[in-house]
Amino acid sequence: MSFPIIFLLLFTFIGLADKLANNRLGLAEELDKGLSTMGSLALSMGGIYCFSVMLGQWLALALAQNSISLPFDISILTSSLLATDMGAYSISSQISPDHSMVLLSGILLSSMLGSTISFALPIALSSVEKKNVETLMHGIVYGILTIPFALLLGGLLVRVPLGLLARNLLPIIAICALLCLCIFKAKAATTAFFTGLGQCIRWLSCILFGAVILQAYWGDLQWIELSLIHEILLTVFKICIIVCGSFVLSKLVLRYFMHPIIWCAKLLKINEFSIIGLLLSLVTSISMFAVFDKMDRRGQMMNAACSVTSAFVLGGQMAFVSAMEPGFLVGYIVVKLFAGVLSVAIVSFVCKPDDVVSSLF
Repeated sequence: MSFPIIFLLLFTFIGLADKLANNRLGLAEELDKGLSTMGSLALSMGGIYCFSVMLGQWLALALAQNSISLPFDISILTSSLLATDMGAYSISSQISPDHSMVLLSGILLSSMLGSTISFALPIALSSVEKKNVETLMHGIVYGILTIPFALLLGGLLVRVPLGLLARNLLPIIAICALLCLCIFKAKAATTAFFTGLGQCIRWLSCILFGAVILQAYWGDLQWIELSLIHEILLTVFKICIIVCGSFVLSKLVLRYFMHPIIWCAKLLKINEFSIIGLLLSLVTSISMFAVFDKMDRRGQMMNAACSVTSAFVLGGQMAFVSAMEPGFLVGYIVVKLFAGVLSVAIVSFVCKPDDVVSSLF
């Protein structure tokens, strides 16, 4: 077990101890908040994960039978659309012949671009006020621009041969460029598309979860392997426990480290809600979007950019990676944080500071 997981498990037990002490430290409610994510995680991941494994098996068989050859790893296409824990990893692990490409595509690419398209962006568009949508979209563009650089670092870490890395980075750069162009040149249509995509993903999650329920209670139905249901439930449980520790840690940071937060806000020339959003996003961007409308414009763009790059690095995705590829957990964290710092640096360069007034004191 890696140090980051042990560290967050410690805070989970701190929250559990406070629950035994009747919430004396005010941390038990953070534990409960983390535990409450188990149901939504099971709903969003359960069916999609199980059927994505079956889809990966079908794709692997189809590729083998038809001898389809592309200049890049085909898992790049699925990982650009799906989040790591929503099928991208399971599909990549079955159709990518090179394990280093499973790490690059099924974990790193999907944790940034795939997670943005299938999860973060649709939720963001339904969470923030309409007046802030344009700023949100511009910030997301700056986050997307950092993805090729982050994957270059990730490819070097997992020792992907330079020729193979170059061939696989080219389509990723093309996809990122096309997405940025759509946001800038057809903002209304792109916004409508991702809003609809989010609704379709929610419907698909519910339908596939219903299919899993039917098989769990009616053994005659054999859509997926029963072991997959056990596997995803254990994974959801592990993710939930890590999220509990992340919530407890976030609460303690916000309680005892406000002065460093204010110092960071002044350094980056953004307000305190923007710094809080960046910290919350490390666990889940959903919590960050709850305070998005209280940020100044420069802070909103930084947070939107980081929702693409460093979001979930200490949350559910990290727990998923630790369960599936424990040997790559440190590399995953390093690449995600590098992308987050780079996206903040880009926004700092292109976006002039507002006249920021302290918003908490």
